[in-house]
Amino acid sequence: MAAIPNSKEKELLFKTIGDLKTILIILVVLIHCYITSISKSGEIIYINRATYPVFWYVSTFLSNILASVAVPTFFLFSGFLFFYNISFFNYEAYKKKIKRRLKTLFVPYVCWNLIALGFLTIGGLLIPSMLPEKIKSITNWSIIDWLGVFWNFRGDGTPADYPLWFIRDLLVVVLFTPIIFVFIKKVKIAFIIILTIIWILYYDVHITGFSRTALYFFTIGAYCGIRKLNFVNNVSRLSSNRFLIFILLILYVVSTIAILRFSFIYNCDYIRNMNVLLGIFLLICFYTLVIQRFDVCLPLILKESTFFIYAAHGILLKPIQSLLQISMGDISETKLFVIYGLKLGGGNSNMYSIVLYHK
Repeated sequence: MAAIPNSKEKELLFKTIGDLKTILIILVVLIHCYITSISKSGEIIYINRATYPVFWYVSTFLSNILASVAVPTFFLFSGFLFFYNISFFNYEAYKKKIKRRLKTLFVPYVCWNLIALGFLTIGGLLIPSMLPEKIKSITNWSIIDWLGVFWNFRGDGTPADYPLWFIRDLLVVVLFTPIIFVFIKKVKIAFIIILTIIWILYYDVHITGFSRTALYFFTIGAYCGIRKLNFVNNVSRLSSNRFLIFILLILYVVSTIAILRFSFIYNCDYIRNMNVLLGIFLLICFYTLVIQRFDVCLPLILKESTFFIYAAHGILLKPIQSLLQISMGDISETKLFVIYGLKLGGGNSNMYSIVLYHK
């Protein structure tokens, strides 16, 4: 792989990362728009191939397959950006990076989770069905319960503002960057190969905050950052091989069909993981081609608002779905598509308002 030069290739690298971070945020919102069940006259109806087949196939492809590249790619970019501008990684460099992450990640993480807790409490008072069981006893919370707001609020491994589990896991990985740095320097590419095998085989420790996805993709990014490798340029060069791209597209389509058709019968985790790797490669490949051929330029204010969109959308989506279900009455596949679309629009509404405000 080629090193990062002081040229247009470097400009293409950081433009691709900057633009894709904005696009990936929309994909994250799309993930959280997924509808697994609806409430009808007090009865829970689960969305699956038997009940609403057309909606299930479309929404599962968009939210669970197409958008599944978003979080791993964010971890990859985070690892790369953590190391790329460090010429010598020592205690002082580590301390400087940690201080910056405390300011840019930890403080917003705490604030947004407290905001989410406030919204959940107020929303539950207005619509009792939306009030989480745990909040009903908030006056009797222990210190462990309050810490759970920022770590594992619902018992499902997410904090109060559930999309922010990514920030939590990223902060955990960042704390271990000296160990990651040593392994990359000493074990080199063999370390990446070992982590790739672990990730594809789906071996996980199942400890909240310690994600194998975070470790794997952050480490790949770190490897490129430490060795100053221009992974975007290398992907772009491979994209000139039309036969290779054709084969990868075929593999992506086949793995997607396998996940949609057989995930309820067989364990498709290996196939799903390969699908994610193919998706990340194809995403970077095609967007690089788009930039080179059409000179795409996303608004700067849109790029700068990505964290706000990311942090706020989780607070908005559940109330939107609850209100839409109440107003729509009986649910059909058409109405499910409407709810799905309005959730996506509502989750990104802060993005629209930001762009319009700055016109």
